[in-house]
Amino acid sequence: MYSSAQLAIARVFARSVEVGVDQGFIAGWGEGQTVTAKILVAPDQMNCLIDSEGRIASDISAASGVEIQLLGTNCVPNSGAENDEVVQV
Repeated sequence: MYSSAQLAIARVFARSVEVGVDQGFIAGWGEGQTVTAKILVAPDQMNCLIDSEGRIASDISAASGVEIQLLGTNCVPNSGAENDEVVQV
């Protein structure tokens, strides 16, 4: 159903949040609170997120229950590739 890379990313993210809460880095966090993550996406992978009209595919948000924002190339850290884009979930 999901690739091993997708599962690994989800597990690393979940564990990062757990450690952040345990260590006190995410103060006051509790059930129902929002957690965001920013990921770099290669330009050739953006078609998986964008519909034919250039908007974020609404079925992804509806199926996953997450809000997805395309932050573009202005937010790419120095470690990113030239044409990478930042996606916030």
